[in-house]
Amino acid sequence: MSDVLGYCIYEAQGAFVPGRLIPDNVLIAYEVLHSLKMKKKRGQKWNFALKLDMSKAYDRVEWDFLAGMMKHLGFHEEWIILIMRCVCSVSYSVSINECNNDWFSPSRGLRQGDPLSPFLFLICAEGFSILIEEVRKKGLMKGAPIGRASILFGDASREGAEAVRDVIKEYELISEQRVNFEKSLIYFGANVNLDVKEYIVNLLGVRVAPNPEKYLGLPIMVGRKKSWAFANFADRFRKRIEGWSLCYLSIGGKEVFIKSVLQAIPLYAMQYFLMPKSFCRKLEGIMNKFWWTNNKSSKGIHWS
Repeated sequence: MSDVLGYCIYEAQGAFVPGRLIPDNVLIAYEVLHSLKMKKKRGQKWNFALKLDMSKAYDRVEWDFLAGMMKHLGFHEEWIILIMRCVCSVSYSVSINECNNDWFSPSRGLRQGDPLSPFLFLICAEGFSILIEEVRKKGLMKGAPIGRASILFGDASREGAEAVRDVIKEYELISEQRVNFEKSLIYFGANVNLDVKEYIVNLLGVRVAPNPEKYLGLPIMVGRKKSWAFANFADRFRKRIEGWSLCYLSIGGKEVFIKSVLQAIPLYAMQYFLMPKSFCRKLEGIMNKFWWTNNKSSKGIHWS
């Protein structure tokens, strides 16, 4: 299936499609959001960025909708029947107080961890891309859907906001997917009128954010204070270390933990951003403290 996805999945989708990379979406989103910060001249359109989060995306996949999307994309009828047999053959048994109950079969959802599930979910998400493309031709919005997270760029106007709302409602209606508005947010570009902002926020029911926060696990708006933007990595370092009992790790165990776990945390972000030297030294200091400390209460001695 992966060999044919590139021919039927919208080009903005970069995940799980051979020949496409998620970093492309991150870089595009970063550049577009950077342009939103720039002040607009008279006559230019105002814009907004809407980051959506799908609630329990895999669990809500309707099997009839999945079969319909495969048929719409041109898959052969026998292939659709074969795939749907794989999807519908699942059954579960719930264990309560160490007592296994009767087996039952669900009526929707994709199994997480199944190697076929990401491709099938992309086919379902293609329905959202098709709706976005129809509105995009009118010049009211653009989108970059990735799995559970999507960023939509639209005109900061009544027409643009209503177009986004209609697309979301139509997709929820036909697919039974639901947008988690508590985790979704909207970011307005420079010089957007306050009355327009208030109308759009009330219409869409999302919170306003001073910056788009994160997209695909990365800060997508990095200003001059880079150390502040990447402060989350230092917190993740500390949480990883606190989750391990230092007294039970040997020198060899600490070495493996540092190289395999701690040093791997910032690698994803380093593909896109140059981290400040001061911040790298801060991370190095956390690893040094973990290496030389025998327990959580002692400070340890750093032998250089």
